[in-house]
Amino acid sequence: MATSKIGGVMSVFVLVVTGMLTWVRFEALSLDAQLVLTRLVVFFVPIPCALLFYDLTHEHGRRIRFFAALLTSAVIGLIGVGALNLSTTYHSILISHETCLASESTWRCIELTPPRYPVSLTWQLTVASRGPTGQVLWSPGFWSREWTAKARVRDPTPYDLTVLLADFKVPDRYGVSYKLAAPGDLIQSYLVDLSPNTVPVIHSGELSDLRFWFWVYGGVVWFVGSFVLSCSSWWVPKVMPKPLNATNMPG
Repeated sequence: MATSKIGGVMSVFVLVVTGMLTWVRFEALSLDAQLVLTRLVVFFVPIPCALLFYDLTHEHGRRIRFFAALLTSAVIGLIGVGALNLSTTYHSILISHETCLASESTWRCIELTPPRYPVSLTWQLTVASRGPTGQVLWSPGFWSREWTAKARVRDPTPYDLTVLLADFKVPDRYGVSYKLAAPGDLIQSYLVDLSPNTVPVIHSGELSDLRFWFWVYGGVVWFVGSFVLSCSSWWVPKVMPKPLNATNMPG
């Protein structure tokens, strides 16, 4: 069918564009630019899907088309949420803060999760208070079972820790367990000398906020997609070229 062919071509086009944005120099863009481009691609996915949807459902009743539109657009929305999450985590360094042991309030952990391509960086941790009670016991190391990255701890002190990481990429995980002299002490963390320097750095709290808005956007795509698909029987015939018949065929 003509609609199936055009819908298939447009679907392939969207997949190719998405693949190019995700895999070809996408990491050179800022995180905001990556998310904007991903949102744009996901937002227009329902249009080629509507062409295929029309071919499959235009002979069915309105109720069947409506529920099929809800289900199809829900799948598109979930794919959009996954694409946004992938765009964020695939090219970013994630910093996670957590309490190592609930029974030991003075022991904390901080972890680095790298992107899917190798990066080099210097990780600096320092205690905010410099008094006699501000000393920290550091315990850095790889947290993954196997790793390919190279790590070097440089001149640790009771107040500062500097870790140099090279060729750091997934599935490597590197973390630091540290014991605070007092529960109220704070540790400041910095990433410097990033290479490439365009790598986004996201903290665990920021990632939670981003994922909340990803789900909100997925809901918007679900709502808009449901409307576009359920109305496909009205607008698709208007935009499709009319087939040639015996009276208007050339020759």
